[in-house]
Amino acid sequence: MNNILKNYLSHSPEETLAIAQKFVLEQKEKIQQGLIVALKGELGLGKSLWAKAMIAKLVALPEEEILSPTFTLVEEYTSLKGQKIFHVDLYRLEKASDLEVLDVENLFKKGNLCLVEWPERAPSWRAYWDLEILFKKPKEGLREITIQSIEALT
Repeated sequence: MNNILKNYLSHSPEETLAIAQKFVLEQKEKIQQGLIVALKGELGLGKSLWAKAMIAKLVALPEEEILSPTFTLVEEYTSLKGQKIFHVDLYRLEKASDLEVLDVENLFKKGNLCLVEWPERAPSWRAYWDLEILFKKPKEGLREITIQSIEALT
């Protein structure tokens, strides 16, 4: 069962970055325990930006230095506390069998933070999700960001 935890409105990429970084600070303990986060929404609504902002905050790097995994599928980082962080982008995934190249057991290992863009392309992963962060565009120049818990933060 999904429970809406937070609903945000963002008017700019900068505001989305700030919201994501605030989320990291508010949920620091839960994040450090490990979370699997599904980032859902249409192309260009801020999923990658959100992931980069979270990772940047946790590894103490500027967002510009956080690489997008669009062509590599996965980028791995280590937080200042030693936590493994995986940013997965399944946008270019052509078929579900392509997931076999990924080490799912390692990605979803207890204690890791795993941020998955385009999670609907890996329906078998849904059982692992702790959170869904939904990105919508109710009107031009506005993004609605909804954080839904699947048990993790409730």
